[in-house]
Amino acid sequence: MHFIRNEGAPTSDTAVESIPDRRLDARRIATTPGFWLVTLVLAPVVVAIVAGFHASWWPTSDLAIEYLRTTDVGTSATPLVGPYSRYYFNHPGPWMFYAFAPLTRTIGPIGMYVTTGIINAACAAGAVIIVKRRLGRPGLVLGGLATLTLIMSQGPNEMIDPWNPVVPVMPFFLAILCSWAILDGDVALTPWFAAATSFAVQTHIGYAPLVAASAAVPIVGLVIRHRRDLISPVRRRRKTLTWTIGVLAVFWLPAIIQQLVGSPGNLGLIWRSQLAHDGHRATMSFALHTVAGAMKPGAWIGPHPTAALSSYPPRAPVAWLIGTVGAALVLGLIAGHRGHPGARRLAVTVVTCNVAAVIAVASIYGPIAHYLILWLAPLAAATWLSIITSIVVSIRVRARRAVSIAAYAAVATFALALVPHFASAEPVATAYGRNVARLADRVAPKLSKSHRYLLLWGDGDVWAGFEAGFVARMESHGFTMLSPWNPQALIMGGPRRTDTVPSRADMILRVQGIGVHVPPHLPAGDTLIARIDPLDPTTRARVETMKRRSAEIHAENKRIALREYESGMPLKQVLIRAHHRDAEADRLDRQVAALGITDQVFIFSTAPKR
Repeated sequence: MHFIRNEGAPTSDTAVESIPDRRLDARRIATTPGFWLVTLVLAPVVVAIVAGFHASWWPTSDLAIEYLRTTDVGTSATPLVGPYSRYYFNHPGPWMFYAFAPLTRTIGPIGMYVTTGIINAACAAGAVIIVKRRLGRPGLVLGGLATLTLIMSQGPNEMIDPWNPVVPVMPFFLAILCSWAILDGDVALTPWFAAATSFAVQTHIGYAPLVAASAAVPIVGLVIRHRRDLISPVRRRRKTLTWTIGVLAVFWLPAIIQQLVGSPGNLGLIWRSQLAHDGHRATMSFALHTVAGAMKPGAWIGPHPTAALSSYPPRAPVAWLIGTVGAALVLGLIAGHRGHPGARRLAVTVVTCNVAAVIAVASIYGPIAHYLILWLAPLAAATWLSIITSIVVSIRVRARRAVSIAAYAAVATFALALVPHFASAEPVATAYGRNVARLADRVAPKLSKSHRYLLLWGDGDVWAGFEAGFVARMESHGFTMLSPWNPQALIMGGPRRTDTVPSRADMILRVQGIGVHVPPHLPAGDTLIARIDPLDPTTRARVETMKRRSAEIHAENKRIALREYESGMPLKQVLIRAHHRDAEADRLDRQVAALGITDQVFIFSTAPKR
């Protein structure tokens, strides 16, 4: 007896269109093993959502810009494009802002974190259900293990992090599995595939090559399977096709409208940007080593895998990529030959996506930061899912019931073991955001809401981490804050927050950040309205003490290191010993950094705009 016989799924190419109706009433759903297993898989994500929801947080930097654009939804400035990009265009579409808007309007900025957690939970549940649809009951175990592993690799903070490179990770994993399911005959999932891929690409353009590959797989499979008559299967699936077209229209209509009426059109900017930097792209060798590094389980699985992810791009010998992808393909072919075509089709899907991944990395130009290739984690999870699935469906097990119980228990134990770790989830830069909000709260009573302010940051850094959060907080108080016109400000904050020509501002608000003991030097004509230290006197004294102690430790350790080197100790040993001695100073520095803005006071002044 085989352990797995694709229960309820087609077991031959000729049966691919025959899919039984799996709809169940609510009472039956609540009593099925699948319901409880999916619930356990979602437990870590739900715990992270609850932990993040109770945090006192205000957005800064990129998240503040996302929050500002989210607050534009439903107004005359409703965004038609996605988050800004370092390449001076916006990501293709605004649906991340649209998704954030309901809860953000209801419970404030923390709604972005809660919404991200809900999206990830929905995609995790969908991933397990899809594997179950294709593999039957054992698919619950395989899908649950793969999904939990990916959740663990992201870590508690990333599962609720609304930063746009992170948000599409779980939707892309769902898209890979949808692509496989459609290729395997589950055409009813096509609208869901369209939604997942559209959301991923609109939120971050870096997912586009992988999405294109995952879409090509079922399309090519359909053409090959029905090469003599493509019209008949399309007619049989007319309702599904209609729903798919509708989903694509809803997702892409805003971006198309902006391209037609915008100046310039954002989709055109993206296209021209891809054509303009051919000489600065990564090499194919670099791409092969990077994708190979992601295929090593140690690159994204561990006691604190977020640290491993932050060390991207991972590097490994190309043999890792050849071995992993080759194993997925060979084992998939063997499983297909033994009566499990679904395993073969999953292998074809992940192999195609791995080829696209190499091309995608090779097409990146400029520095390759880790956030540009976060899609490697879901791709690796899908690849290993393919390998394990092919092995499991090909083996024979006599004690089937005992093995099933042990497998369910393993998934439950895995999920429950993650829960305490995910209870530590918290929004990013919590202390920094609180200080930014406190500064704005102290400035707001000193300004008049009848003025529209042109915000000039003292160091000239437009839309820096502080400024975006400050603008968001001032807008929550009812003030209009504009930035000087430049392409970056227009991309990040949108036209509503840019001082366009003719000027829309009538008053200057100048902000200077200076050292604590340095007196302010205001430009001629400016009026001082506030000099604010973001820390209270007790905290300031504690910070100064920690900074002074840290400086003393570093200075003493330098003197010790110099004496050791002059005594003939090898330089490498001197540096290692100095690193260990600096541990206390490093701990103090981290405590100071956790308090946010600590080494500056801020001078706020106003002047009429000429």
